[in-house]
Order: sequence, then structure tokens, then C-alpha cells
Amino acid sequence: MLNISGLSKRRAYENIEYILNKTENKKKENFEQIKSKYSDISFDDAQIISSYTCEAKNRELSPYIILITNLVNKDRKNGIDKISKYFYIILLSLRKLPKY
Repeated sequence: MLNISGLSKRRAYENIEYILNKTENKKKENFEQIKSKYSDISFDDAQIISSYTCEAKNRELSPYIILITNLVNKDRKNGIDKISKYFYIILLSLRKLPKY
């Protein structure tokens, strides 16, 4: 998903590592609480969900900004093609949460 932002591979991987480390540390602190409230959520699901709202060092590289920008892009087909894998895994994880 970050490849579409025009970053070099090195900078894209640095941003991915930053987001993963930031979300993983928070999850480790709170995972027992999450698991007790949402029994179907795995550690990976929690990380995927939390990565969506995680702020990157550069705000424009935050997953939710990239996702929303591509969903409302004039060329929606191309935009959705760029984010489809991430969009799919976040929807799979969110479906494990209870419906309201």
C-alpha cells in the first residue's frame, strides 16, 4: 500500500516498521483486555485494526489517509486496486467484532 505513495522501498519499509512497532507495543499492553472483551479477535487482527488508525511520522503516510484517499479517488477502480489487499484484511478483522 505504501508503494503507491511514491516512496522508495527503504522509506516504505521504515514507515511500515514504525507503524508495526507502535501498534505492537500498544497491543502487548492491552491484549488481555481486548481478548476478554472480543474473544474472536486474534493478536494479528488486533494489530491490523490498530494499524488502520495509527499515525505515521508523516501524516500523509498513515494507513487511513492512504485508504480513504484511494477510495474517493476520481479513478476509483485504480484506487481500489492499489489498496484492495489491505482493505480486504481490515474488513476481515472488523467482521470478527460484534455487530451493533
